[in-house]
Parts: sequence; C-alpha cells; structure tokens
Amino acid sequence: MDPVRFLRARLNEDEEGIRSCLANDEPNVSERDLDDIQAKRELIDWVVQTRGFFWSADGSLMPSGFRALGPFIRIYRDHPAFDPAWLEYSNRTT
Repeated sequence: MDPVRFLRARLNEDEEGIRSCLANDEPNVSERDLDDIQAKRELIDWVVQTRGFFWSADGSLMPSGFRALGPFIRIYRDHPAFDPAWLEYSNRTT
C-alpha cells in the first residue's frame, strides 16, 4: 500500500468512528473532529495534485512528499498496515 492510500483509509476509519460517536451523543467528540479530517484530506489532495514537487517520474512519493504528509502518517504508526520505512523518509530534509 502506498502512503497516500494508507492515510486516506485511516482517515475514512476515523471519520466512521467520529460519526458513530456523534450519533450516540458521546462526549468529547464534535463536528470539529470532522472538520479536522476534512482539512487533512484537503492537504493530501493538494500534495497529490502537485506531482512535480512531491512525486518522482515513476509515481513514487519523494522525500518532500513524505515531509508534507509525514506528521499525519506518523499518527498511525501502530497500525498493522503501516510501513516503518515511511518514518525514515518523512524525517529526511531533502
């Protein structure tokens, strides 16, 4: 799985959980949590659309793309589908 698909799948899971909590009137969950998910999706879309800067010719995410998305990807480092190599790339500066 590539990091963008991984991140989108995790955000979908998070949104599902938030919507379930909202439906059950659980405390400490609000519409703001859904806004946070949407903001992350918009950033991912922007990174995907700027292929020349964040993506190599072979379609792989370059270190600059990992730098842009790394903070969001790292949130899910305990997920079974997480690739530890993504941490290495997201910590690079070039």
